[in-house]
Amino acid sequence: MRRDVEVLARGGLDIATFCAEVDDSLGRAVRSCASCVATLDPATNLLTGGFKYGDLADNDEHDQEWGLIEYGQVEPTSLTELAHADVPAAGVHLATGGDVQRSPRMRDLIIPHLGYADELRLVARAGGRVWGGVAWFSEEPFDAEDVAFVASVSASFAAGLRAGILARLGSLAPPTLATGPAVIIVDADDEISQVSAGAQARLDELALTSDAVTPM
Repeated sequence: MRRDVEVLARGGLDIATFCAEVDDSLGRAVRSCASCVATLDPATNLLTGGFKYGDLADNDEHDQEWGLIEYGQVEPTSLTELAHADVPAAGVHLATGGDVQRSPRMRDLIIPHLGYADELRLVARAGGRVWGGVAWFSEEPFDAEDVAFVASVSASFAAGLRAGILARLGSLAPPTLATGPAVIIVDADDEISQVSAGAQARLDELALTSDAVTPM
């Protein structure tokens, strides 16, 4: 299965196809009910996209809560912390000594709303940069062998994500005009209040424009 990921990483696949193939391959070794494969910005470690499989497919109901917990609290198994950890993978049950309630993510989101007992995480890291990650969810605790196995594919997974990003950029037409830096200001109610011209152009590309937004 490690070899499968290495071959996929060299296949020049687009991001969506690569993530689906990797999830299918690793799913033969990691017993889980559901999984989520994410892409991350290597400069900030912020989430830039995600693909859900198994029981979580098309389940976006708690995404906002996940984001507030993931980036609003410091936790050893968060993506940000794993980005700099000695081992690029962790199981929450193991990391908390079996007391998963110590994890705000497990206590406030995963257990009460999703019904899973444990989460296994991997960050795709190469050259000190993180390009993505995977989270597997199970009704039974993951063990040390699970953590060691997924950690061993971290670099190959990162290489495949980088290749997918390059493939996408290579297929895009060059920009026709310079729009400047992209800046978005979000107010206390989590509403976009202002955007720069560069940000508006990018929002237009994503079909996420809003007439209520006040340009800077």
